[in-house]
Amino acid sequence: MKKTVGIALVFLAIVSLCGCGSESVEFIRGTVSNNVYESKTAELRFAPGPGWVFMSEEEIDMENDEGGEILGAGDIAVLDMSAHDSKGQVFVDVMFFPTDSYVGSGSMTIEEYNDKLVESDPGNTVIGDDVTICGNVYKSVCATKMLGDVEYRLCYYTRKIDGYFISVSLLAQTDVITEEDFLGLFE
Repeated sequence: MKKTVGIALVFLAIVSLCGCGSESVEFIRGTVSNNVYESKTAELRFAPGPGWVFMSEEEIDMENDEGGEILGAGDIAVLDMSAHDSKGQVFVDVMFFPTDSYVGSGSMTIEEYNDKLVESDPGNTVIGDDVTICGNVYKSVCATKMLGDVEYRLCYYTRKIDGYFISVSLLAQTDVITEEDFLGLFE
């Protein structure tokens, strides 16, 4: 799980460099019930089925506090949900990045943001196709990485709503789950 948070911190560091401003929707934390995550703010429902492990609210609060301390970023990002399959081969996070917390000026589009992600790891990171998750269009950026002897796919699916970037991240062994199967876990 720490690997997922570490990768998410890289994502957060890039986002914290942009300056955005707009009216903000009210952030309401998502909930997990009967192994299903639901966020009204993000308009997401993640239903992976039995065997998945979700971080508790207390663990998420600790990760949010730890991430803010590491970056000195305060409330720039909010980890709303983190889960993994029973074998620890597939990790999923949902994060919110308030646009009014960013350093800088102006406004950054999702396309500009994705370009920055690609620039952070040229050659390994590519902009993917738009995907639809729970009826909303997300821009995707994916990379393939070796962690030890195992090849992983890291994908960020991001969209912007008033006041927030919403990011759904996937870190998975490349031979364990396809993007289509992953996206099928959202209802």
